[in-house]
Amino acid sequence: MRLAKFYTMIAQSVKEVDVMQLVDEGKVEEALELAEKEIKRDSNDCFPHMHKGYVYFRKGVDLIPEDTSTLDEDTNKEIWQYFDIALDEFNKALSWVPNEEVESRIYELKSKLFMWRGDNWNSRLETIRALGCCNDEKKQKMELQLNNLEENLSEVFDNYTQYDYKTRKFIMPIRDREIGGCGLADLDTFRMSNIPSCIHFPTGHPVPNELYVGHPYNPSLYVPYESSEEMFFLDKVHEMCYLLQCLGAEEITITSIKGRSVSEMENAGQNWSGSADVKAFSGDAEVTKNMARNADETHHSERAMQLVFDPTTKPFVPEGLIWYSEQPQWQRLVNSRISGNMLKYHEFVSTTDTKFVSSTEKEDIKSSAQYLWAKLNVNADQMVEREFKENVETKWEIDVKFRSIKELSEECPALEDKTELESSAPAGLTDQEQQYLEHLKEFLEDDEEITARERKMLDRIRQSLGISEERAKELEASLSPSLSEDEQEYLEMYRDYISEGEISEKTRKRLDKFASALGITEERVKQLEAMQ
Repeated sequence: MRLAKFYTMIAQSVKEVDVMQLVDEGKVEEALELAEKEIKRDSNDCFPHMHKGYVYFRKGVDLIPEDTSTLDEDTNKEIWQYFDIALDEFNKALSWVPNEEVESRIYELKSKLFMWRGDNWNSRLETIRALGCCNDEKKQKMELQLNNLEENLSEVFDNYTQYDYKTRKFIMPIRDREIGGCGLADLDTFRMSNIPSCIHFPTGHPVPNELYVGHPYNPSLYVPYESSEEMFFLDKVHEMCYLLQCLGAEEITITSIKGRSVSEMENAGQNWSGSADVKAFSGDAEVTKNMARNADETHHSERAMQLVFDPTTKPFVPEGLIWYSEQPQWQRLVNSRISGNMLKYHEFVSTTDTKFVSSTEKEDIKSSAQYLWAKLNVNADQMVEREFKENVETKWEIDVKFRSIKELSEECPALEDKTELESSAPAGLTDQEQQYLEHLKEFLEDDEEITARERKMLDRIRQSLGISEERAKELEASLSPSLSEDEQEYLEMYRDYISEGEISEKTRKRLDKFASALGITEERVKQLEAMQ
């Protein structure tokens, strides 16, 4: 029996040498014919599929010219077809892989193929998989390759939170030395030493081997999956309270109808959002600050909380809201309050409204997480039981009493102890936006113009704080100390048009011509319009 296995191994080695040698000698078609014969002889054997994949990989590479600018469309299409066939064959080979050494080799081939495709992200994924099953001799080489790939992916890492939510929804940080083999398509894994800087976590996090889910409307924020449902629910309630306060609420009463009480959730919320990096979700810090300043907070029971305010200004929608754009009911509330002077409002909110993981998605991610925990020698069953436990629905009733708009003044109260630069800053800023503003003020202290070097530094700071380029421009525009006569004239014209409704295509063309006549650049127009 042992002798038979020995001869089988020798035969496989010979076959591999024959095919690879033929390819290296330029006899690609002959090598392909040999690989096809091997597959007909035994389609459930790993090596023939690996050989065929290697042949098509090399056929694709051989078609790529040294100067890729000369690559025509038909040839490019042919290369991709060859690469697709190669990937398919490599994946088939993995179904019957005989040992870890061969498995590592196939992953390494897939990694190289993705490199040739210019897909460093999937090349990184295959390198991580290869690292999990390669021998000690190859480990150092694969670790170096992983470092190089992540260095090439620095721009992707810096802008990670700007990509489609579905593709980056779940992540798991892993200790550097344990990353090998922890590469999955539906769950992004990162070494603890190289988590994208644009990602922010609650206080005490990130923790190795913890499953995190991204906030659906706050791209930079990731929270532990285990408590995400309640965190998002409380986050939404906080933003709603802040919106109600800005709309002129005199009294907000929150009563627990089902599940966790208000005080229980509030206490948990203080732990979740206490980090200096992530002090608030959706303006939580702003509403907390305003509550401390304007509200009389009393707990009538374990199940209720009452907030009492003394509004003095006309209703307005604050900037920096995260949930608002996706809440049509809130938008109707705003219209009814501002247009119809609504005096009372009643709503029920539930954790079921803030579930962003479907049952099918939950089962898929549970399987992926369980696989990783088993790979990491963590008690997978215990982790699954903890992370994926069924939460009891929490349901709250919110009653609001507004002050009549007739009793409110037009002007917002003057802010105390603010400099000229600070007074024009937008309201309702997140903590990250406030930090970015502080950096901007430092750069503008000595000179109104920001140099190219300073601009590069600011852009890096912006990325680390998870702020979009468009939002950064709005924040910078809010600090503009003065406008020229032409700029002021343009802004007044823009405000006249915007007061009539949305800017139509025809109106936009008129405004562009007007700006051009005044000598105002397109970049400056965007800044001016952000100030209206």
